[in-house]
Amino acid sequence: MNDAKNSSDPTPDSESQSFKRNYAGTFVAKRIHQQEHSVDAKTKGNDCEDYPMPPEMKAFFACLRKNHSAITAVSSVLIFLATAIYAGFAIKQWTAMEESNAINREALETVQRAFVSFQHLQFDTSTIVDQKGPHEYVDFTAQWENVGATSAKVTDHMFDVAELTAEPSDEEFRRGINQKGQHISRYIGPHGAYSIGPFLIPYDRIIKNTPKAQASNFRTVFINDPKKLMFFGWMVYRDTFENTAPHITEFCRIKASAGFLSKPPSDKLHIDFGFCQEHNCADEQCKDYKDITALTQK
Repeated sequence: MNDAKNSSDPTPDSESQSFKRNYAGTFVAKRIHQQEHSVDAKTKGNDCEDYPMPPEMKAFFACLRKNHSAITAVSSVLIFLATAIYAGFAIKQWTAMEESNAINREALETVQRAFVSFQHLQFDTSTIVDQKGPHEYVDFTAQWENVGATSAKVTDHMFDVAELTAEPSDEEFRRGINQKGQHISRYIGPHGAYSIGPFLIPYDRIIKNTPKAQASNFRTVFINDPKKLMFFGWMVYRDTFENTAPHITEFCRIKASAGFLSKPPSDKLHIDFGFCQEHNCADEQCKDYKDITALTQK
């Protein structure tokens, strides 16, 4: 029995324990090796190799490589078309902005621009004494006003009085008969007044052989004069806005009648004026706008 215990042959239990220890060591060594080399292996390898590409995708990429030039050309055309469409929309927006700015500028100029209008003919009597004695005259001045919100620069004006059988012709109106146009440089402030004159007319040309007081049931005694005394003129001016066209205002009046206040009797002269058929206008409403502005720019 002692011989059996001291025998060198291993027993089945000892063989099993030895196998387990050897297997466990081998397994641990493999795990350690895998952990130490797994990162480098994956890094050096191709990730796509772990995921095989489907045949359809391989065919697609093969088609791309085969038709690379055609695809590039088509892409360039599409990019060009997209750029052209974008440029078209950008130009359209820019044009709309320009139109909007122009409308805003025109509205501003319309509201803020200078506007010189003819107001009325002012007259008064005066006496001038010379070697032949005293002479009575009626002094006429043309009254204007800048009714706009900004200053007006007057460049040319004309005011004339003439005894005519009919209204002044276009040439007479443009150049004047007794008085010619004057080239000047004056400013009229907002709501400022401006006068051209005086123009002296002998008293007897206004009323001839007319007593200065007459009895009448009417407030004013009108003395008709067969002669047609015409008062006409124009003014050319510019406003303060840059790159704007010159402005023009025209007027034409005819002496309709003259007399004196009768109740109570008065020596104060009273004249009524009528409108001519033409030349009461402003800017492009005047048919001779271009002719007068061209005449003043010479």
